[in-house]
Amino acid sequence: MLLTVILLIAVLMLGFRIYTEHRFRFAGYNAPEVRGPEREMGLIAKRYLQQILYPGKEITIQTIKADSFGRYLCYVFLEAETFDGQYALQDKLIKAGYGVYWDGKGKRPKFNPEQPYPLIGDTTA
Repeated sequence: MLLTVILLIAVLMLGFRIYTEHRFRFAGYNAPEVRGPEREMGLIAKRYLQQILYPGKEITIQTIKADSFGRYLCYVFLEAETFDGQYALQDKLIKAGYGVYWDGKGKRPKFNPEQPYPLIGDTTA
């Protein structure tokens, strides 16, 4: 979480004992920065994410495109525990109040360090 969105580094298993490591950036999601005035909120969001995406956790990544830094913009899907199927991790983070929807266009949504965190109420832009 070094930028305005969550950064994910994943090891991909390609089969035949071939692995590759890539950097991914969450699409449609903006979290507080881990530097500057949003730092405390950013660290809370990071800890929450680390509880969900622990090392070895199996996820599905749907890539959209590479950005200018070589990271892939992506959606992350996890297996649902209460029903058959998958859910988007970004949706879970937004519903829990650890970030807001952002399509990457226009000004980045700011987070107010004086506001309770995780966010309460409607966090969609």
